[in-house]
Amino acid sequence: INFRILFEIISSGGGNVNTLISLANISEKIHDIEKTKRDMLRPYLMIGFILMGMTGLTTLLVIDSLTSISIQSETDIEKINELEAKSK
Repeated sequence: INFRILFEIISSGGGNVNTLISLANISEKIHDIEKTKRDMLRPYLMIGFILMGMTGLTTLLVIDSLTSISIQSETDIEKINELEAKSK
């Protein structure tokens, strides 16, 4: 957007130095605000990755728990040995 404003200033016959200095100051402020915003949002990005890892770990723990419950609830010895072999 700053280049469009600069192009309009130049195409309309130029501009005084104060206008160009003002445009440069505003452009620098916008850049600083964007950089600060990115730096402030970086921890929230890490929280997303941590939550994905925790979800995967929780899923694996639930699957392991259900497998062990099914092995413990079985009464047939041959079936228990077969289930233990499959779970390893």
